[in-house]
Amino acid sequence: MIIYIHGFGGSGEGSKATLLRPLFRSDGIIAPSLPTNPALAIATLSELIETFRRIETVMLIGSSLGGFYTLHLAAKYNLKAVLINPAVRPYETLSRALGISGGENFYDNSRYEWNESHLETLKSLTPSTVNQDNILVLLQKGDEVLDYSDAANLLEGCSIIIEEGGDHSFHGIERHVGTIKQFFAGADGVLVQFLLSAEDRDIQTFLRTIDKDDLVRAYNVIDETCRERLLSNLSHRAAQSLLEEVEVCGESDIKTISQALKNLRHYARKTMGENPFVYPPDAGERRFGLSPEILSEDEIDEMLEVHERVLPEKIIEAITFAAKAHGAQMTPMGFPYLHHLMSVATHTMVGTRNDGFSIEDQENAIIAALLHDTIEDTAIEYHDVKEAFGETIADAVSALTKNKLVGDKQAQMEDSLSRIKAKPRWVWCVKLSDRITNLTGVPAHWDEAKKQKYLSEARVLWSALHEASEDLSERLLRKIELYQDQTIGKES
Repeated sequence: MIIYIHGFGGSGEGSKATLLRPLFRSDGIIAPSLPTNPALAIATLSELIETFRRIETVMLIGSSLGGFYTLHLAAKYNLKAVLINPAVRPYETLSRALGISGGENFYDNSRYEWNESHLETLKSLTPSTVNQDNILVLLQKGDEVLDYSDAANLLEGCSIIIEEGGDHSFHGIERHVGTIKQFFAGADGVLVQFLLSAEDRDIQTFLRTIDKDDLVRAYNVIDETCRERLLSNLSHRAAQSLLEEVEVCGESDIKTISQALKNLRHYARKTMGENPFVYPPDAGERRFGLSPEILSEDEIDEMLEVHERVLPEKIIEAITFAAKAHGAQMTPMGFPYLHHLMSVATHTMVGTRNDGFSIEDQENAIIAALLHDTIEDTAIEYHDVKEAFGETIADAVSALTKNKLVGDKQAQMEDSLSRIKAKPRWVWCVKLSDRITNLTGVPAHWDEAKKQKYLSEARVLWSALHEASEDLSERLLRKIELYQDQTIGKES
């Protein structure tokens, strides 16, 4: 769900809102008409966000004063946001409106009053910190109302696209719809714009300077058009190397895991509606080396018939329960958190099946995989899981939950492993699958010490739990080796 936030004196029926609605209709977009009073406007927007984020991911687009509101709300709720010619110090720029009694709304000619208390409210809304990865800024130097350099300087470090000419309304905003959609799906907005518009020679120069790990991460979240442009400007050998890095699951696993993931996602759609959570199309599947192809309805129906025993009603309930519990929580890569849970569940599904676990243990493992972070990362408690899924599942999820009252992180890990090992081996499989998923990529912001520590923890975990599943232990070993190549191997 996208919420568009209009500027000072505007409305949800203004020219930009009218332009954006059809362009983002498939994503779901609303453009509320907000009161002039900043406190009331923020209260209205906060209520909308808190309502929608229970069932889907919320993203923001804000223009002018709406850009400032968007910056505040993005920081408050940790949302991805696009700022279009934003006012970054509106308590200064809108001081010129003081004393105007009966100001006129641009859309419906209604009257409003602007006073000193409104400026004080705006000043109080200034965020103390900004998650730069969450923000894409679109600026035009021809903005006749605001100095574009104010936003460029204040938001340095965010993805920023600056164009010559233009005006305050941002002339030609429709040209950036693809960039905005890819940014919301996890791609860097500036990179997308560059790949779509730059000359081949400039792309080739860029590719000679970018770090390979950054290139892999970029490839995983851009769409087909950008991927084709990128690959066409690499040598055959470099392109092949990139594709090998991207295919992290191993050829034999791709089709199986892809099929399982589609199963789970289809049941989630069926249970919660057509679009229960905004899920980046294809990007997430490709990130895990999964086939991006979309099944037809007939193929889905046929697949569901084949897999009827694998996905009983309790697993459908677990998907719904997890989606509601985690709400708007995001992964470090910017995907809805359900993406992580689905990946852990599919690895668990494949591993327990391939290693001959009983149907009951397979089902318990999949349910526990879907719920494994609910007690640790949400408001859900042990008794909630027990009431919904029974004591066996609740005990498994509890064992998979770190006890943060036990010493430092090392002690917490040792305690967690001891509690997991006291449970049936299908619980071990969930932990192996969780680490397989988490080792998919090396976060760019981690320093060498943290990378080494995470690698060491993975080895300890493998040593403690590998006997549970030959399939999952081999897959985790491959991930550890790949991870080591991306860190230590790169250094040597």
